[in-house]
Amino acid sequence: MDLRQSNHIPVELLRAFVVVAESKSFATAAVSLNLTESTISAQLKRLRDLLGGNLFENDHSLRLTRWGMHLLNHARRIVGMNDELLALAGRSSRPAQLAVGLPAWMDERVLANVFTRCVSGPSGERVGFRCNHTEVLIKELENKTLDVAFLCNTGAMPRTPGTQFSHWSEQLYWIKSPRLALPPGAPIPLISLTGTNPERVALKALQDCNMPFYIAFSGPDWSARRAAVAGGLGVLATIGRLITPDVEIVRDALPDLPAVETGLFVRDGLDLRRFAPLLNRLSDALDPRGWSKPKPTGFVGKTGFTGKKRPALI
Repeated sequence: MDLRQSNHIPVELLRAFVVVAESKSFATAAVSLNLTESTISAQLKRLRDLLGGNLFENDHSLRLTRWGMHLLNHARRIVGMNDELLALAGRSSRPAQLAVGLPAWMDERVLANVFTRCVSGPSGERVGFRCNHTEVLIKELENKTLDVAFLCNTGAMPRTPGTQFSHWSEQLYWIKSPRLALPPGAPIPLISLTGTNPERVALKALQDCNMPFYIAFSGPDWSARRAAVAGGLGVLATIGRLITPDVEIVRDALPDLPAVETGLFVRDGLDLRRFAPLLNRLSDALDPRGWSKPKPTGFVGKTGFTGKKRPALI
């Protein structure tokens, strides 16, 4: 029988694929799924034969192929719906897993604090984390492959994904190396990531003041952009929590930047009464205001969540 002619994909194959793709480790996946590494390898081989395409570039790096990346989003949704149905029927023996999305620019100190405080849910649920660009987090929240996402500059979003659980404002600043001079009238060298909200805010501020500029460095990796600033290549618009001692805030030579709205968003349908303790811990860990808890939007004590969505603010 040709496996590729089968019209059924066993959920356990998709589950093994998701866990290996997210953990980048057969050993970690084996512990998580209570299986041997050889069993997981056999499951992935069977899935590859069923679908007729390579999922990973090679077994050593476990880097997804383009086909594998496309499959991962579908596999997460199928596995998630399978577990939801079993839970509704009271037949699920697996602990639930809450998927939390964080932006790719998150500082490692903040990430460590989040991981330490939010490793498990209120009823023993496993919490899985992943970092990605804001646009990807929004799409996954809408597709319900993410349960919770921390999003920045929410007022600039063309649409509001899910429901906002908590929010606060964060001031944007221009930062540069102390060694970098900004002569009056000279074009401003910018460090940026093309197409992102901070870049759009920065460009608008300069254009409104008729200040010339050019892109001195652009790249998707936050650590590379931070190194470009520290190395004196140019100025960067960023929120205050990301300012490090090796750079300085530009006070007078550039136009003021606005504050941006940030906060936690949850997917539609999430049981907020059940997960409120974990969401509050997440808010505590992410809030830049001295780790104080932001006032949840629409959450009313023990009565649950009002479901009220906030409009775009900026």
